[in-house]
Amino acid sequence: MQHNETTTWEGMIAFRPCPDRIERELMRAYVQLAVTPSGLDGSRAVTLKGLGAHRVCLTELPRARIPPTMPPLWIEIFSPAGETIDGCGCFDLGEDELTDATQIIADLA
Repeated sequence: MQHNETTTWEGMIAFRPCPDRIERELMRAYVQLAVTPSGLDGSRAVTLKGLGAHRVCLTELPRARIPPTMPPLWIEIFSPAGETIDGCGCFDLGEDELTDATQIIADLA
C-alpha cells in the first residue's frame, strides 16, 4: 500500500503518502540530482512526485559557493500556494538524514 487515506476538514478524502513511498522518492530525487543540469547559480533541484498537495524539492547547492559549515543538500516543503512550510539541510542523505526528512514530510503531507 502506498498511501494512507485521511479525511480532510472539508470532509473530502485525501491521500497521505506512506513513509516507504516518501523514502523511495527521496532516494530517487537524490540519484536524479547527479544528472540534473545546474541552474544559473550552480544549484540543482528535483521535485519529488506523488506526495500529495504539497510540493517537496530536494536542492543541491554548489559547494564552492557556500561556507563549509552550510549543508549543501536541502529538502524544502511548499504549500499548494507556493509558501515555504518547512525544510532541512544536510551534508549527505545517509540513513539518519533520510529518516528525519521522511518524518518531516510525512508529518506535513
